Amino acid sequence: MAVNLIRNSRVFFTTNVDSYGRVKIGDQKGSSQFTTTNTWEIQVLEGLTFSQNTTQDTVTLNEAGAAPSRGQRSFNTALQPVDFSFSTYVRPYNDTTNSKITAEERVLWNAFGGVKDLTQATAAWKETSSAATMSFANSNVHQLQTFGLIIIFDNTAYALDNCALDTATLDFGIDAIAAVQWAGKASNIRPLTDLKADNGTTTVTFSGLDVANATEYVDATFSSLASNATITFTTGAGGTDTFAFTNTSGATLSAYDVAAAFAGIALGGSGTSSNGTYGTNGLSNYYTLAADGAVVRFVASGTGDVTPNLSVSSGATLVNTAGGSEVADVAKAKNVTARYITNKLSTLVLNDGINDFINTGTPGTTYSVALTGGQITFNNNLTYLTPANLATVNLPITYFTGTRAITGNVTAYLKTGTNETAKLLKDMLLAASTTVDPKYTINVQLGGPSTNLTGVEIKLPAAMLQIPQINTAQVISTTINFTAQGYSGSTYDITAQNEASIVYRAAA
Repeated sequence: MAVNLIRNSRVFFTTNVDSYGRVKIGDQKGSSQFTTTNTWEIQVLEGLTFSQNTTQDTVTLNEAGAAPSRGQRSFNTALQPVDFSFSTYVRPYNDTTNSKITAEERVLWNAFGGVKDLTQATAAWKETSSAATMSFANSNVHQLQTFGLIIIFDNTAYALDNCALDTATLDFGIDAIAAVQWAGKASNIRPLTDLKADNGTTTVTFSGLDVANATEYVDATFSSLASNATITFTTGAGGTDTFAFTNTSGATLSAYDVAAAFAGIALGGSGTSSNGTYGTNGLSNYYTLAADGAVVRFVASGTGDVTPNLSVSSGATLVNTAGGSEVADVAKAKNVTARYITNKLSTLVLNDGINDFINTGTPGTTYSVALTGGQITFNNNLTYLTPANLATVNLPITYFTGTRAITGNVTAYLKTGTNETAKLLKDMLLAASTTVDPKYTINVQLGGPSTNLTGVEIKLPAAMLQIPQINTAQVISTTINFTAQGYSGSTYDITAQNEASIVYRAAA
């Protein structure tokens, strides 16, 4: 018996799912593998939760009389959708390998804002060399991108099938690091008794190389490994076998060719020869190679009966302990190059220039506000459907998106001066009795102004503002509430999909 500690928890986002949204692992394994193009590790904060409850129907008896029947009986009528939530930091970084700005949480934003994969033209998340942008331009879909979550604790693991993201709340408290709290739903939780996370070495045995007076071979393809991954080829002890590295045409590779095949990293270990043939000579020999994208043929010949092993060591590995077929090298969350966004420099820029609705103010007034905190919530308003058949536990069958809603609030000191919060309050109070739909552009700049090399901007091109609330503390402050709107020209458009965009920047 062993307890599980939250500090050792890991979360993986995967699009390696079947047509029902079930993660292809465990009893839904299928033939697909987890790769760096379909599975990513998400660095999450404390507060990770997921649960699935049942709906109960209770029948009660309540009679009158001297000896009444008194009692109750409960039934499980349905299994509710899974609720999950976790938080991530806002972490942009410059992917110098691909010359693009990106972020660890890109897969989450992309799944939140549409149905398309990251690589497709109409995906919600776009990356260029100067910025990465998340928009809702293609978010009018009845269901969002299908994905699954794999959550691993110390000694147990779970798959959350057919997931969808419901809300994303950006929090930028002045004394904190900018973060997003993600909440969503899934069809069910599936325990994975044969899966664990492994930061060490995983061994795959090629039983086809168990030779006896014969020459056999097996090809191994190494790809999508972490930059610090190593491949270890281990020969067993005993016998007179020799193991050679050849190309797929059967030609023996020289030591130089082998090193070139493994990304130019020189071979290590004892017993190497100039033609790349390695003999056991009754001993166990170990050879460590660094590889990415190499295809190498392992050839075994001789009179012995030994079986070589191939070990893969990577920064983030999912291991199926029931067999080697599901070893998955997934993208390790960036620990070094990703930038945290500190909120101490965050500001709010408001502009009333969409239309000249404040008759007593200056048309197109820009208000620049130093923040003391705030948050913006993006909501997909998901609704899951569950049947109501008798004599069975009903399961969720599907879900649909609802109203796309983007709301937020920011806090700031009540300050006098040119175009400060006191001026904003005054202008809105003067126009409140005659303005039906006040229109503002809003730009929340996390990490400082847009001229900073690293930062995140939440852009709301058209937003309805409420009159700022006055909070009477030792320093008088205000709370500004707003709701993003779709727009066309200078007019609100309830059918538009341009309520918001999120822009990520990062220095090299």
